[in-house]
Amino acid sequence: MKSFALILRLLVVALLGPATADLSAQTAPAKLAAKPADSAAPTRMVESDELLELLTAKLVPTRKNDESDLLLEFAREWKPVSATEGELSVKLLEQPTSGPNAYFLVRFELLADKKKVGTWTVFLKGKMMRTVWVTRSAAQRGEDLGKLDLAQERRDVMNLQGGFWTGPGTGPAQSLTQNLSAGAILFARHTQLMPVIRRGELVDAIISDKALLVRLKVEVLEDGAPGQLVRIRNNTTRKELRGKVINESTIQVVL
Repeated sequence: MKSFALILRLLVVALLGPATADLSAQTAPAKLAAKPADSAAPTRMVESDELLELLTAKLVPTRKNDESDLLLEFAREWKPVSATEGELSVKLLEQPTSGPNAYFLVRFELLADKKKVGTWTVFLKGKMMRTVWVTRSAAQRGEDLGKLDLAQERRDVMNLQGGFWTGPGTGPAQSLTQNLSAGAILFARHTQLMPVIRRGELVDAIISDKALLVRLKVEVLEDGAPGQLVRIRNNTTRKELRGKVINESTIQVVL
C-alpha cells in the first residue's frame, strides 16, 4: 500500500511539477520577508545663534556681576554642523579662569540628548552690556549732580572695574569730584556729597570736653560736606586743627 502511494506521488510530480507534490504545505500562508528598518536617525543643523545661546548660558555663572548681560559672537564664522534630533547641550572643557573677556578661547563638547556630537575649539568676542549713567554734555568739578545733563545708556563694560554710579537718591545733594567730558560713564568715585562749607570761609568751631564748651572762629582750609572731616585754622593762634562738618556754619573740632 505504501509503495502504491509513493508511485502515485511520483506520477503527480512528473505531470504537474514539484509545487503541487505536497498539498498540505499550501495550507499555511507564506510569510513575507521583514522589511529592514531605516537605521538613519533624523538630523538637524546647529546654527551659530543656537550654539552661542548654549555657550552664553554656561559662561554667565563665571561672572560675579549679575547686573550685566553677556553678549557673545564668533571671532570667525561658525559653519553649521549636523546633529541628531534631540535636546542640545554643551560641556565646557576649557575656558578663561577669570571668565569671559573681550576676546577669548573656549573648548567644548556639543551633545544631542547627552550623546557626543563632536568637540570644537573656537575664539569668541565678548561684551558685557549694562545700563549706566553717562554725561550728555561736559561737566565741571564741583557741579551739582542734580543739575547735570545725564542719561542712562546701554554700554559695554567688559573691561571696566565696576563701581558705577547708581543714580540720584533721596539723600543729601552730591557733586562731581572731577571734570568729565560728554559721553563719559559716571562712576561712584566721580561723586561726593555736596560741600556745605568752602575753602577760605570763616565758620564757628566748637570745642567740647565734658562740661567745657568753647566757640571760636576758624578758617576752612578745604571744602566739606556734613559728616566729613576737614582741616581748619585757628585765626588767633594760626594753628591747624581737624574738625567734623556739622552744617554750613559749624564745625566740631576733633581733639
